[in-house]
This record gives sequence, C-alpha cells and structure tokens, in this order.
Amino acid sequence: MATITMYPTVSKLQRDYGFDSTAHLKAIVDAFGKWTKKYLDMGWDGYFFQVMFHDLAESRETKIIQMKQEVERVYNRLATRMVRKPNSPSWAGYLPIGLFVPELPVPKKRKSEKSTIAVYL
Repeated sequence: MATITMYPTVSKLQRDYGFDSTAHLKAIVDAFGKWTKKYLDMGWDGYFFQVMFHDLAESRETKIIQMKQEVERVYNRLATRMVRKPNSPSWAGYLPIGLFVPELPVPKKRKSEKSTIAVYL
C-alpha cells in the first residue's frame, strides 16, 4: 500500500546527512515546500505528524528500517480508515499523501555548524 523511498547515498556526507551540501539541502526543502503548497492550494488539508520512538538499538541503517516499517504500519492503518478501498486504483486519488523523513541524532562535530532553513507555505 504505502511505499517509502529513501534516496541512495554514496559519500560519507550523503550517508550521514542525506545531502551533498547546504545548498543541496535547501533545494530539497524548497522543492518539498512547493510540492506541499501545491496540494494546500488545491484545497487539501495539511497535517503535521511527528512519530516518536523509544531508543532504538542497533546500527543507523537498522534504526531507519525499523522506523520505516512502523511508519508504514501507521500509514496503512490511517489509509484504511480514510478510504474505503485503499488498494483499489480507482480510490488511489483519495489516499492521504505523506512525506516521511527520519530525524537522526546530529553528530557532535556538526552541532556547531548551524544554518537556518525555512519553508514558507
């Protein structure tokens, strides 16, 4: 039902933070901001959900897998409550749309490097 895609990473910077540079991060945030605004302008309702997890042991990759599985479970449950037949192609346009981003701890060496990113809707 729900497909959550993580982008492939190559470099250490990409693996640790998911982007090449601050400019790349800003471009990603701006694109998602515009995408979200488009749906809000079409009359969709917007909601912000934050899913919190107890401390997850294991490697970073395992944590992301565990978070992805749990968010998919919650999304699938939400979809079945909002749409009569969530697996039917004719009902696909009525499914909730989600943007899921794992929030991982910031390594200590990067805490001093601060930047501000704003999304205007």
